Amino acid sequence: MELCGIILSGGKSSRMGMEKGLMQFENKPLIQYSLDLAKQFCKEIILVANSDDYQKFNARLISDLVENKGPLGGLYTGISYSAAKSFLLLPCDMPHLSSRVIDKIISNHKAEISIARQDNRNHPLIGIYEQSILAKIRSCLNSDNLAMMSMIEKCDHNIIEFDQSFAKDFKNYNSREDFKN
Repeated sequence: MELCGIILSGGKSSRMGMEKGLMQFENKPLIQYSLDLAKQFCKEIILVANSDDYQKFNARLISDLVENKGPLGGLYTGISYSAAKSFLLLPCDMPHLSSRVIDKIISNHKAEISIARQDNRNHPLIGIYEQSILAKIRSCLNSDNLAMMSMIEKCDHNIIEFDQSFAKDFKNYNSREDFKN
């Protein structure tokens, strides 16, 4: 399966107080972990961010087509800017996410959307999305129904379970407190 990577690094970073993807984690920007992971699976990578500070990374930088629509708007932007049929969606704030998670999602992808689930929590920002859902995303954006899971439930989808041995992979960093801990 040929994938285009979409990394979401937009948003308001309200809990972080600065561009989350640019925060240093173990001597490199948080966004670099997602970029490195995406490069293992994708020929093309789109970085959806609303700051020019991300231009220094080796990815195609795109600003949100529709502002203030959260991750759903970022996914819409990424899919809109590529001719690819399948997209690997990744967040910018999970530095421990490993290739074994992505391998499992790819090997179990049999729907329009396949996302990860760990410890009874869905992770819609970690998954594979098909280009065919673009109209459904647009419809959700137009009606201001911005919940990722709400859009996913309107599509043929597959939720891939991950057990406790994957707990560290799904640790995200949303606040300065997360970095301190």
